[in-house]
Amino acid sequence: MFRLNTVILTCTLIQAFLSACGRTGPGSASHSMNVAKHPMGRSIALLRANDFSSDRLAELTPEEFAFSQQSITDSVVTPPRFAPASEAITMQLQAWTNELHKLLIAGLKDSGKNADIPRPNIVVNLGDGMGAHLSAVTLCINVPFSFGPQASSPDEIHDKALGLDSYSKSLNSERTNMTYSNAPYHGHDDSRCLERPYHDPRTRLMIQRFLSDIQGCHVTFEETLVRLSTGCSTDLAAQHYRGEQIQLDLPSNWIDVKHSMFPHLTSEQVIGVLMHELVHYYMISTNTADYNVYYNLDAMPIGTRPKEWKDKGSLIEEIKTSALAYQSDHEDAQKRSRYQMAIQQGDRNHIGWYTNEEEADDLGLEWLTMLGIEPLEMSRSFLQLMTLAEQDPNHSVDLIADVDAKTCQKLLERRFRSDSGERIYVSIGDYDEPHHNHCYRIANLNRQIELYGFMKQPLPASLHSMTDTEWKAAVDAL
Repeated sequence: MFRLNTVILTCTLIQAFLSACGRTGPGSASHSMNVAKHPMGRSIALLRANDFSSDRLAELTPEEFAFSQQSITDSVVTPPRFAPASEAITMQLQAWTNELHKLLIAGLKDSGKNADIPRPNIVVNLGDGMGAHLSAVTLCINVPFSFGPQASSPDEIHDKALGLDSYSKSLNSERTNMTYSNAPYHGHDDSRCLERPYHDPRTRLMIQRFLSDIQGCHVTFEETLVRLSTGCSTDLAAQHYRGEQIQLDLPSNWIDVKHSMFPHLTSEQVIGVLMHELVHYYMISTNTADYNVYYNLDAMPIGTRPKEWKDKGSLIEEIKTSALAYQSDHEDAQKRSRYQMAIQQGDRNHIGWYTNEEEADDLGLEWLTMLGIEPLEMSRSFLQLMTLAEQDPNHSVDLIADVDAKTCQKLLERRFRSDSGERIYVSIGDYDEPHHNHCYRIANLNRQIELYGFMKQPLPASLHSMTDTEWKAAVDAL
């Protein structure tokens, strides 16, 4: 389907289009420029606006991190399986992380902004699973809490923990998530809970910071009690709770990288995956209002985050409304159909959705390139992970089916352009999922390369890019 000098293709039409068009050159890019004199100008600008705050982070020693990652099942404690820090792969990934950290801190200092950011640590996880993630941890503060101005009566005392899920708050949620658990001393995903002293000023600052994200919520720190206003919870029953512990789920200064993907990716592609997660780390203090923005894919801004596309307000509202309706009942065929139609309308109108995950792709690409790696390596890593996901027997199809990996690879080879240079669009997928469809993410990376004119930079003197032979030997040694 042709519209306004663009090509919009549904999943079923792309195969036919590729066959008809052949596989000639990708067409000329409409933009090619760098954003600032500093090689990471956009990143530094966003980090300056972000103003990293350590009270949204659990800075852990290696011993504390290992303890926090132990899981508890039926009172049985299972320690995590991590590769030693002395392993070649761990040292390789940490070296690239250290170089990135040095560049970012130097840029922040040059701009006169806060550069007091702890260096992130890398751990190679020998357990199951693919990919990488910014590790969460649960901090436990052993102090009673109560709602309302009056003390609770004895029969209202509960053996409960108040959970403040600041980990999701730092990513994509609208507000801090409050939960109530009957299992104090169990942390995130049944992991171990790290105790923090109630009278430590930083502990109180953390609690205050997270609760301040809830409109109408006020907290009073008494000598032996944390008193919350009733506005802190919409759960009327919870407003009568008096519990014995407050738990904070929040990101740590550790990036967990799964070893299972190593045999399928090159060393540089794994570094591309790592860069995505490092963006989450450095951007933990970003105001959530900067995310979840519906914007015009044909009017990408230079050097800043996109703004809401007000001209498409009614369609965007329909996307939001139908998404909420579908989330309330996934089994309702009418709600599912309505949401699918809204997604398709959004695709046809080139409506993007800017999430923390999209930003991690964007900045991760910038960092990868500036550290001396070919920009397309991040797309290639996504393609390989996409292929592996399709081979999984439990692989599920989203609301709007993604383009398959082979077709997406052909589109990437054409740089998502037709013979006449028109842009080829693929579906974003579920607007309610911060991780967009795989091929959409690859197309977005390609658009970033065009927009900023990213080109491979010289490899910093402190780094060594492993050859395929070196990488295979290091993987086999795990």
